[in-house]
Amino acid sequence: MSHEIRTPLSALVGLSQAMCKLGERRGLPEDFMRMLEQIRSGGRYLNLMMTNLLEMSSARTGKARAHFHQVALDEWSRGVRDILEPIAGMRQVELRWRDEALAGQAFRTDPVRLAQILINLVHNAVKFTPSGKGVEVRFERRPGFFALEVQDEGPGLPADQQVLFGAYEQSESAVADLERGVGLGLYVVKTNARLLDGRVTAHNNPAGGACFRVEWSRAEIGAEHASGDH
Repeated sequence: MSHEIRTPLSALVGLSQAMCKLGERRGLPEDFMRMLEQIRSGGRYLNLMMTNLLEMSSARTGKARAHFHQVALDEWSRGVRDILEPIAGMRQVELRWRDEALAGQAFRTDPVRLAQILINLVHNAVKFTPSGKGVEVRFERRPGFFALEVQDEGPGLPADQQVLFGAYEQSESAVADLERGVGLGLYVVKTNARLLDGRVTAHNNPAGGACFRVEWSRAEIGAEHASGDH
């Protein structure tokens, strides 16, 4: 069933990307280009929701696996940013991407699952941030340590933070009910962080907004992951 759903979704995203590039080359009107961008972003959003549903199913049946290899972090970061910028732009939320620390750096991980973590965190942050405000993404990389952090300018985390990472949990403070999704994003973040031997934390900032952080240390990476792909 997943194949039957994801194949047309992938076609939708691919065709909309091709149309956007063609429109730019031919100088199509701005309103037309904006509609094409909305189609592309909508397709990516549906693809994200489908991926999250499949990830939840795999995690609950014990079939989720990670495939580790060396990843060039600066190139990986650019690819993820290209996915997220249109989503933030549609909501008129400024996406501040601080990845200077990743230049020339590598990390042994599963790049797809790492991307799922960041995409879901940023998508969640954009969803709860009012138009005209911003979401900031920061990275840290040093020997034996890697971290990513997403900070928003929304209403902050609920008092009961224990429910944040459960499947189908939703905060009542979303900016727009129709765009809240199905509440799987943070569950996928927690599941993938565990698979990649990372640790995810969340807290409210004193100045307002929420901050989510995922960290990996040498001890958490583990000897098995460092010794070979699996």
